Amino acid sequence: MKLLGKITELVDKDIASNSKPISVIVAFVPWVPFLIFVEGAPADSYPILSGLAFAASIGWLLFVLWRLFRHMKKELAPHHKSLGSARFWALMGGTLVAILAIGAVLTWLQSD
Repeated sequence: MKLLGKITELVDKDIASNSKPISVIVAFVPWVPFLIFVEGAPADSYPILSGLAFAASIGWLLFVLWRLFRHMKKELAPHHKSLGSARFWALMGGTLVAILAIGAVLTWLQSD
């Protein structure tokens, strides 16, 4: 478990120090052997290994994004402001009116 803790600590340091985490680049590491040694699409030549590489890439990206959202939530917590019911319903009404207006304009443009 110490290895997982060290990896998490490194990712958290990277996220805290950079606005665009460098650890996202590590998601491409499982694809390096395919890029170097395989000609053509890796899914055609090695479907199982490319599936595993894809799963590892997606898993790493989800882990980094989870840590990024966790950091952003902690960083933005002092700026959180309650929305309030009147403001919420005003935003909901404005959104519905905007959707209806865009739909009406698109319908009018398509009718010509």
